[in-house]
Amino acid sequence: TAKSKAGRFACERPPTDESEIMAVLVSPLILITLGLTLGVVAPLIEELGKTLVMGVMGIWVKPSQLTAFLWGAACGLGFAWFEGVSNGALALGESAGWAGSVGVRFFATAMHALTSGIIGLGWAAYWRPAHGRYRRWWLLFCYAIAAAFHGLWNLNVVFSLVGVAMSAVSPGLGSAPTVLGVIVQGGLILVALGSIFSIPAVIRRRQQR
Repeated sequence: TAKSKAGRFACERPPTDESEIMAVLVSPLILITLGLTLGVVAPLIEELGKTLVMGVMGIWVKPSQLTAFLWGAACGLGFAWFEGVSNGALALGESAGWAGSVGVRFFATAMHALTSGIIGLGWAAYWRPAHGRYRRWWLLFCYAIAAAFHGLWNLNVVFSLVGVAMSAVSPGLGSAPTVLGVIVQGGLILVALGSIFSIPAVIRRRQQR
């Protein structure tokens, strides 16, 4: 009957209340899906595509390590800008949500610049021989490092969201994951920011010897 169909539709409606959404977020199936998507699939795809243009440019220009790192970092900045604009557009109707999104994207930009810069070093090793020998396996090695750091960054974000969701369901239960996620995220931010400036300095010092 129409009444039973209406009742079934009401039972199947998607969660709209904040507490309902948080309860869905801590579901094991949702966590596994988020973990695989954001922690594995997204980093592998994004890191593969961000510096692909450098592989094409290397046919004509064989960049040095310093140039390749800076080119890679620039590719990461461009990708972060595009991603930030896309994500920020979702919160244009709410100034607080937009400001929060900008704050999060600022640190994510450093991560993208670092990982792309690392892959840039791999492209430099691919196109330029060292001591008469090509080290093209370095490209795969740098790609693995970049994807791993990117995946760890995303997984920690998921872990922090789980802590927030658990806090909404049970305040005492979610405090520990939330605090741990903030601490780990702070460490990742320091590594990203520090590496962006230290890696070019180390390369420049080696080239001057």
